[in-house]
Amino acid sequence: MKLICPNCQTVIFSKNVNISSNLAKCNKCKSTHRISELVDRSIIEKINTPPKNAKIRVKKMQDGSIKLFYPKQGFRASMIIPAIITLFGISLLSFWTWSVSREGSTFAIFSAPLWIVVILMLLELINSVTETQTLTLSKTSLILQKDRPIKPQKNVINLKNIQTIKIKNLGMMTFLDLFKFENMKLIFKKNFIYGRVKVPTIIFNRRAVYFLEDADYLEQKWITVILNNMVKSIRLQDEK
Repeated sequence: MKLICPNCQTVIFSKNVNISSNLAKCNKCKSTHRISELVDRSIIEKINTPPKNAKIRVKKMQDGSIKLFYPKQGFRASMIIPAIITLFGISLLSFWTWSVSREGSTFAIFSAPLWIVVILMLLELINSVTETQTLTLSKTSLILQKDRPIKPQKNVINLKNIQTIKIKNLGMMTFLDLFKFENMKLIFKKNFIYGRVKVPTIIFNRRAVYFLEDADYLEQKWITVILNNMVKSIRLQDEK
């Protein structure tokens, strides 16, 4: 994260930054500033300059916390192909299960894993249409809440346990990963079959929680940088 001198707008070199004393000195104008104040200034500037057509709403609450709200997206063009694939899979499996069941129920059992996958895909389609996400950052925690009809989710994460917040390349998934409900959303991503899916990720206690999976990449990058810098800023203030 770059620190900018507010007096001369020059980048302050890392060698002139002392984390332990919370001070940074500008090499050009020789002025000295608190690092936490420079970080806060940088964060405010980024919040006030969102990407074009950003859908995330940022609100500062009375208790000092920051709330980021991502509204429901409804049914959109990018969901047409996943919807067709899901409905086609259900139709094909229904016909196949009916056909083999005439030979005996033993053969129909082999279709169970595929039924699990297509049903999870259908449930995720329903969630994707109605889901909203809210991130609330306070001085002690980051709360990620996903409100949706099926399996809503809430994660309360202590800031001290957060290693980083970044856009992570998930790589190629295994067949077993397809049976995890949270991964269904990722199947519909453009580069899923190539193992190049990238999503905003909160990494803490050797765990990874994904968020804003459906947001535009520039919006994902913008909010990820803001959150990561805000967490660092709060930690820095606590260490003073």
